Amino acid sequence: MNLPTTEIEKLLPQRKPFVFIDELISVSEEKIVAKSVFTEDEAYFPGHFPDFPIVPGTVLIEALIQAGEAGANAKASFPEESLFFLATLDQVKLRRQVRPNDVVHFEITNIHISSRMIKQKGAGYVDQDIVVEGEWMCVVGANN
Repeated sequence: MNLPTTEIEKLLPQRKPFVFIDELISVSEEKIVAKSVFTEDEAYFPGHFPDFPIVPGTVLIEALIQAGEAGANAKASFPEESLFFLATLDQVKLRRQVRPNDVVHFEITNIHISSRMIKQKGAGYVDQDIVVEGEWMCVVGANN
């Protein structure tokens, strides 16, 4: 299952410039694998930081959660057009900076899924180095 960004946008309510997943690589009941390439053209690099551009930690966390959301929607775990509202973040760690043109692979594990919530954990890697990790829960609601 290699879904490019144009297909991922069918699985997420977010739109550019707030879609941070470039490819959904694989999805199973237990695990989701996705990829992001943070190109040097990202809008935040000129200001974060001008002399040493890095991907903001909040963007990495959002990308991690979007990978989980896209995977859950690809498996049709929730009704179409459902929205995921972040409810909790736990044990989040930013381990290493992500620089322009780094490729981040995300590996997400589904911990618990019910009709109204999803709990996941995951990590993002550049090469073999963990750059972000954490656990989160989203409340799932209708888009109306």
